[in-house]
Amino acid sequence: MKMLALAHGFKALGRGGVTLQVLPVSYTRAKSNILWFEERPLSDLLDMAGYSAYWAERGINVTDAADTAGCPVFECVVRKRASVPMSAHTARPPGMTWHPLLDRTTLGTAAAIEAYIDAQLKGLEAEGGAAAAAAAAAGGVEPAIVPLVVPEGDWGRRRPDGESWAAGGGSGCVVFNMEWPVYIATDWAERSPPAQLLKGFSFPDPILAAAAAVHSALLARLAGPGRAFHALHLRIEDDWRQREAGVAGRRVDDVDLVARFIACMRRADFTPQSAVYAASGIFQTMELKQLSELTQRFHSAGVLGALYHKEALVEPYVLQGLSMEQLALVDLLVIKEAALLVGDKNSTFSEVAVYMREGDGRGPETFHYVLPEF
Repeated sequence: MKMLALAHGFKALGRGGVTLQVLPVSYTRAKSNILWFEERPLSDLLDMAGYSAYWAERGINVTDAADTAGCPVFECVVRKRASVPMSAHTARPPGMTWHPLLDRTTLGTAAAIEAYIDAQLKGLEAEGGAAAAAAAAAGGVEPAIVPLVVPEGDWGRRRPDGESWAAGGGSGCVVFNMEWPVYIATDWAERSPPAQLLKGFSFPDPILAAAAAVHSALLARLAGPGRAFHALHLRIEDDWRQREAGVAGRRVDDVDLVARFIACMRRADFTPQSAVYAASGIFQTMELKQLSELTQRFHSAGVLGALYHKEALVEPYVLQGLSMEQLALVDLLVIKEAALLVGDKNSTFSEVAVYMREGDGRGPETFHYVLPEF
């Protein structure tokens, strides 16, 4: 979403012709308590044709196979494992965007990139023009060659229409690689509302089919007018418990985490009559006794009448073969239809669910976040 916001930033600066190239891979967790991932095809999670078509109608080119032959390549990427979070859990971690690009606004990021490319191309011209550009295309250019010194807010400069960024390279294009741009474009959500950015998401057929089956099975279990249900993103997996223990500075167990959700469900007016669909990785490994104890805690607190989850609603073959991320998207497509949603604001899953619901026209009163205090 930040890259889409950045594309809007380039357009605001009068710079057209920007193409966002998505890496043709996705990542999936091997286990719920391992924080980094194994590579899978991008098509596991995204219908690229539908995604590209949506943004093409809005003037932004998004592709997973751009023709970059002959283009000079500039990398603003740090590849040291010590600089990449969670790199110990994968053999080939992505690089992190180079630090001088971080913590800038969307327009500030776009202006800094433009200035960096201009400076690099001038350097290539001084060293031999097209030959140096071809060498850059073959091996990339170390980002330390030209410091990023564009002051925040200095984005008034425009290049004349028709002037190519690759004037020194003769190729008509440049490639600017940031890999994992997690900390760029600090105001991206204000400049490009996430609810609108997420409308472009297109999911592959196996995910859509599984979500439709789960949603249909859920509605078949419900009674009453409209067959409404509430949703709960129950983020209490092992990795989250470890994270929360680090934040709290002490041991955190399931009792602590579930208590926060119960308190939030009460604030959100969940009742003993509420039908609740829960999204959580715990249901993939939880034994029947543990599930019974968990359900009883919610019943005793008076915040639900029935607790549902996808693993108990459909036959195993419906979900068979889906990765952890694909299963999460099944949950996402179901909970976005709920009347009320309780989640954890520190979770990107809860965040995306809220944005998708906003895009569907659901107001802020329909979602509630757990409080961080124990």
